[in-house]
Amino acid sequence: MEDHMSDAYQGAQDAEFRSQRAVMERLLPLAVEQAMMSPCAKSKRGALLVDAGGWTGTNRGVVIGKGFNAPPGRHKCDGSDACRAACGRICEHAEAAAIRNAMRYPSVGYGLGCDGLHMLHVKAVEGAAVTSGPPSCEKCSVTMLAHKVSVMWLLRPWGLAAYAMDDFHAETLDNLHLPVIR
Repeated sequence: MEDHMSDAYQGAQDAEFRSQRAVMERLLPLAVEQAMMSPCAKSKRGALLVDAGGWTGTNRGVVIGKGFNAPPGRHKCDGSDACRAACGRICEHAEAAAIRNAMRYPSVGYGLGCDGLHMLHVKAVEGAAVTSGPPSCEKCSVTMLAHKVSVMWLLRPWGLAAYAMDDFHAETLDNLHLPVIR
């Protein structure tokens, strides 16, 4: 009986994951829309902070925050080689912009953070989503961990991939040849 309960539990977990993936696939065009709003000449990125909801979640698929990568304030992307080379270090990343945008929600802005929320990140070229490389941005990884984002979704060559934040962070650090300390 114990094994049967484990199988049933795993089946529920798999069904939940498929349901969450369906939510993210439905929201992918909105993430692409966000990415296309980016003024960046090098790489247009968009992100959505989503309440993917639990098995019976009533907020399943509600976008809590959205954002795109851009220079801060009145700074501009000039498309120069120097701007392109420094882009990742001098611009606000889409994930941080989505978290900042989510701060308008009392449950996020009043200190509860993004616990339980999922981040969907997409790179867009000519209005279409393109696959991302492996996790490799420590700036975003640290920001999402600090704000308690639960799951990160990336479009990989095989489809949308979900990463628990601790795993995403560890893989990011490993891909950058930085120490992974837990």
